[in-house]
Order: sequence, then C-alpha cells, then structure tokens
Amino acid sequence: MVSIMKTIFRQLAMFTSLNHLRHDLYNVKLERRNRENTMCVPCYDLILGPLEKDNAKLHLLKRTMENDIEICCAKGSNQTSILVSLMFERQERLKKTKDRILSESECKCNSSSDTRNITRLKRPSAHLTAGVQPITDNREPPFTVSNWISKGPIFHANDIHVDDSRIIINTSGLYFVYSQIFFSDLYRGQAQSNISHALYHYVYRFNYIYPNDGQELLLKSVRTQCWAENKIFGDYTSYTAGVFKLNAGDQIFVKVSQIKLISRDGQASFFGAALMYQ
Repeated sequence: MVSIMKTIFRQLAMFTSLNHLRHDLYNVKLERRNRENTMCVPCYDLILGPLEKDNAKLHLLKRTMENDIEICCAKGSNQTSILVSLMFERQERLKKTKDRILSESECKCNSSSDTRNITRLKRPSAHLTAGVQPITDNREPPFTVSNWISKGPIFHANDIHVDDSRIIINTSGLYFVYSQIFFSDLYRGQAQSNISHALYHYVYRFNYIYPNDGQELLLKSVRTQCWAENKIFGDYTSYTAGVFKLNAGDQIFVKVSQIKLISRDGQASFFGAALMYQ
C-alpha cells in the first residue's frame, strides 16, 4: 500500500513538473512572438523637430532606455504604422535638406557674381521680441522660449522664416546670432533665504543632418544671483552672441532654466540672426 502511494505521488509530481514545463515553454514562445511582432528603433531616428509639439506622435509609442539611448517600440498595426510613417517622414526631410545644401553649393560654384555684392535689403536677417510665456507646470527645465512677437515696429524678418518658437534659416552662410533674456522676479513680501539661484540661457540649433537628435548647443550663458531676504525684486539680464556657419534648414531656438521669470517687458528679451557672409 505504501509503495502504491509513493508511486502515485511520484506520478503527480511528474505531472505537475510537466505542466510547469509546458507553461514555461508557452511563455517563452509568447515572449518570442511578441518580440517578433515588435519593431524598435532609436527615438532620434523618428524626431521631426526640436520642440515637443514637433514630436507629439512619439508619445503614442512605447519608450524605454537601453545603454543611455532612448528606444521607441511599436507593437500592433497602429503603432507600427506610426513608427514607419515617422521614419519615412524624417528620411524625406533629411534628403530634402541635403539636396538643398548641395544645390546651394553648386550654384555658388557656378555663379560668376560676387556674393559680397548682395544688397543689404536682400541680406537675410530677423529680430524677434519675447511675449508672455505659457504656463510650464509639471515640466522639467530647460524650457523653450516661445511666443516670439512677429508684429510690431521693431520686428523684422527678411528672407528668413520665423514661427512661434524659432528662426529657420533659408540660406547657408556665416551668421551673427544673438539673444538677450531679461529675468525679473517680484517677491511679493514672501521671505527669501540667502540662497543662490542659477539662471541658464541657451541658444540651440536643430537640423536633420546633425547626428543623434539633431540638436547642437550654439551659445550658453549662466548667471548666479543671491536672492536675499531684504530684496523686494530682482532684475537680471543675460546676453549671449556669436558667429556661426549655419546651413539651410537650421532651426534656431532659445531655452532657459526659469521661464516664469522672463520679464513681460516686450523689448527687454529678444532674439535674432543676420547673415554676414554667404
């Protein structure tokens, strides 16, 4: 009787083990099938611009970090369609940008006219002033400065495309790029401790021809201020400028660490670019 019971228990244990093995094999097959049905690429291969609104569709994909690189994955027909569409759109824009730069280079070589004879009226340039900035709650710095004013007596844009958040270069050449941000803070009677706050001010460019996410830092200004208890308000100006070789299709934009502190004085914060030599 004891021998029979031992045999039954051994058979039950073997049966349980086989069930576990079947379950594990099923999970392995399911995981393999899921991997086979999942398409993943580095997210920078899908980026269509430097701003969050340019890449809204990326939020529809699964995003993970692997070896410090953000990976975007698609599973199912809807996500796969989005991923493939973004890949083709980026490659098409990259091709157009390269063709445009190559065409400029060929025209310059075949032209007998001296580019220095370009009249000032035709020389590409733009000057923008900052308007009231949108609320940025629940977002991490740095913040892109937007709402650049495109109407008014001191604004101009000549042979340069501008939109709410950036200047887009149409003609390759050597450009003078500049930006000033006027930070202003009113303490409203709140107690302030003697602590230091760093105010960061950046100018970036974006283009599909540049590696990884297409962004490159052009200018950076950092200012540290001590905001003491006896202060009622603080005004701090950050100005930065430089000369850069810009390519057609470059998108120039400004980022800051404290966007809520940008003054509402419309003429105090500005941003611009001017072609010096083609």
